[in-house]
Amino acid sequence: MIIGASVYFCAYVLYFYTNHFPLFTPVELPVFWVDRIIPFSEWAVFIYVSEYIYFTVIFLMLEPEEAWKNYLKVFFFVQAFSCVVFLFFPTMLPRDLYPIQEDSLPIVKTVWGWLRTIDAPTNCFPSLHVSTVILSALSFKNINKKKYRFFLVWGLFIAFSTLPTKQHYFIDVVSGLLIAFVGYWYGMREFSKGLTNVKGS
Repeated sequence: MIIGASVYFCAYVLYFYTNHFPLFTPVELPVFWVDRIIPFSEWAVFIYVSEYIYFTVIFLMLEPEEAWKNYLKVFFFVQAFSCVVFLFFPTMLPRDLYPIQEDSLPIVKTVWGWLRTIDAPTNCFPSLHVSTVILSALSFKNINKKKYRFFLVWGLFIAFSTLPTKQHYFIDVVSGLLIAFVGYWYGMREFSKGLTNVKGS
């Protein structure tokens, strides 16, 4: 538990620094047709922020010990790699185009206010929201099929929510998926095949 909390904390510190203190001026990315046809949705924020619960549940349910240690190692590598990109190629999505309406429910305004306070509109490309949730789901692929399907569906909802919340561009989602699969292929695939914990598969 201490190891997991430490890894998550270090990953957050890396993200926070690159998110709030970019070395260069952040640039806007091209807007694709997918970005244009998906409207802004205030309610999608609840799916988006469920990521923080998602990671906690993933860590608590991933077993045996060797599995979550390997998962944390790959998770941190993906986080660190993305932060290097953020550092030297900062990107942003202008939030002033998507204001929160004054007549929105208090809980909606509260969640959005919290999110936009802790998370600057930078660090768009690649999407860590996408790469880390999909990578986390893939950590169960060869260990427990039921858990894998559950977390994959939840993770896909979170990944998609990055678009209607206008936290990310479509290209961010694609790049995040690519990084997740590369991280799984090189860091988890063979390892998880060697584990004997197949309960629930």
